[in-house]
Amino acid sequence: MKLFFLVPFLLFATPVFSQTNGGAPQHDSVYNHVEEMPEPGFDVPAFISKNLQLPDTVKQDVGTAIVKFIVNEDGSLSNIQFVKGKEIQSELLAVINKMPKWKPGKHNGIPVKVWFALPIILEVE
Repeated sequence: MKLFFLVPFLLFATPVFSQTNGGAPQHDSVYNHVEEMPEPGFDVPAFISKNLQLPDTVKQDVGTAIVKFIVNEDGSLSNIQFVKGKEIQSELLAVINKMPKWKPGKHNGIPVKVWFALPIILEVE
């Protein structure tokens, strides 16, 4: 049994929760959309595929998980939450916590915190 991951983050990665701020970035603000959105500096599907260990009981019932998190000013991830896919939450949380730092989002050229939603589609072949 082989597990495949399709993570269409470039097409469907949309930050969640809005924060409006027309001027300079605020230190504690978490933005919904910025001029330069956060990006991973690595192959997310390959990273998840390599690091995710699902129990056999879960492998029979896989589907889509949606994880949202904040990409901080330094590229670290925080406030990881599961919108969908709670049955594999603990396994995915372990993998997401292992992720290398991302390229942070920027507002007016300054790195800021940005909400990011990552859909993960798990398929068993």
